Amino acid sequence: MHTADESSNRGALAPKFAGLFAFVIGVIDLSRFFAPDLHTTLTGHLSSVPGTVRNATVLNTIFTGTLLILLADGLARRKFRAWLATEILLLVSILLRLALVTHSDLALWALSSPIALFVFLLIFRKDFYAKPAPGSRLETLRTFLTTATVALIGAACIVYIRLRELTELNVSFSLHSVLLYSLPGFVGVSTDISNQNDFGGDFAYYALFALGLAVIIPTLYAMLRSHKPLPQAQPDQDTELRELLSTWGEQDSLGYFALRPDKLISWSPTRKACISYRVVGGVAIASGDPIGDLEAWPGAIESFITECKQNGWIPAAAATSESGAEVWVRETQMNALEIGDEAIVEVPTFTLEGRAMRNVRQMVNRVRRQGYTTQVTTLGELTESEVVELAARSIDWRVGKTERGYSMALGRIDAKKDPNVLAIRAFRDGQLTAFLTFVPWGTEGLSLDFMRRSPESDPGITELLICDLIEACSGRDIKQVSLNFAAFRDALERGDRIGAGPVSKFNRGFLRFVSRWIQIDSLYRFNVKFRPIWEPRYLVYNGSKEFLRAGLAYIKAEGFL
Repeated sequence: MHTADESSNRGALAPKFAGLFAFVIGVIDLSRFFAPDLHTTLTGHLSSVPGTVRNATVLNTIFTGTLLILLADGLARRKFRAWLATEILLLVSILLRLALVTHSDLALWALSSPIALFVFLLIFRKDFYAKPAPGSRLETLRTFLTTATVALIGAACIVYIRLRELTELNVSFSLHSVLLYSLPGFVGVSTDISNQNDFGGDFAYYALFALGLAVIIPTLYAMLRSHKPLPQAQPDQDTELRELLSTWGEQDSLGYFALRPDKLISWSPTRKACISYRVVGGVAIASGDPIGDLEAWPGAIESFITECKQNGWIPAAAATSESGAEVWVRETQMNALEIGDEAIVEVPTFTLEGRAMRNVRQMVNRVRRQGYTTQVTTLGELTESEVVELAARSIDWRVGKTERGYSMALGRIDAKKDPNVLAIRAFRDGQLTAFLTFVPWGTEGLSLDFMRRSPESDPGITELLICDLIEACSGRDIKQVSLNFAAFRDALERGDRIGAGPVSKFNRGFLRFVSRWIQIDSLYRFNVKFRPIWEPRYLVYNGSKEFLRAGLAYIKAEGFL
């Protein structure tokens, strides 16, 4: 099981070292602009390191530093194009030093570091194998031509103005003069139109340099961007996944959501387990636990990690259960962070009686008196027109322009594909006013998917639907119902306790502030009404430096960004 991991550890140092080296030297180079004194001190001791040439008339270190920082992430993610660009940059640095260093006793010292790194990367060439995105070569060329054209037009305007001001240069405006002054200026090299100590010279110098960055940054991004595969309909794979769910579906309440149309599937070598995921911003986010035989989970995780390395993706897993997070951490040495809790109602013990359920009971009874009725059916039991109405109302009654949800949402109403999805509808005077849909969780559980209500419906209609659904579950041999996910539920609960400390109160206040844009506090308070069992869910990420990217990608996948 660990043979592949052990063999890959040999070259694991090369991408990380190269990425760290490029980033550190890039920061040192940029310090020339933000902290000149610090830059002088650093380069005084690191003069042999590529990228720290201090002669601005030869190569501006800010430009080099920017390139190195842009390449650092690609190197760390094993991208071949990042490796190639770094090797070219190192080669240029070596040639520049050969031209700059005149004393033979200093030549070897000045060239030792770039040559050593150049050879090091050459030796570990096979460890930089991440594939570029399909079509990125044409996109890179198109981006370069577009930005270069715009930059040259801007540079032509600058050169024209400066040549009219500097009549002593005796140079006429032409394509040759534009290229003569703009190309060096793009990389920060001072020329006759930018080396004067006046406003015009400074403006020309920094404007040309900014135009150069405006060309190189989008071009490098297009060249190094990760592949973002688009899911394609695969009936055989869908059938195979449904067979796994029929056998192992009870393991995870989120298992059925792997059938979302925007998810990809990574299979274990034995095809006994799989992982559903989506690529967002160069991060491959697995959702929920692996599906299938527990013994095949490590194989599915290993296949997923291998696929991430081959495509230069950052691996992460969102909304995993506690047992799932333990397997991820054990097999990959990744980190896990609790991000919230899933509210699960136990059907046999649920009751509206008692003081604790008084508010819900009163709300449900009031809505019933207002003439609302409910009906529980599967999508397969509805007529085609009824299914079409649900799908239309799910869009009309949606809050926001986009559908939110990823790890705990199916995102469709389709009786042909999902005939066993359970729908509970609320009617008033024969008109549909609200509905909920629940996907299967094995054979004895349900997981909430759509939650929709008409803007004209009365408060308490959702509580009525949930309570009537739970009541109907006893006749369908359903024992558990998974409701909404409550993000950071533990932090909110601790902050509400009597005697909570200042840190707990601050966390609660911050989460309530964020709840103005993202439903955090409201979902927690809605779920807690039903006295659920709280099951923690985790975000699994690959090291602290990847935590922010994984978290942002997860939030974006859920539709909050």
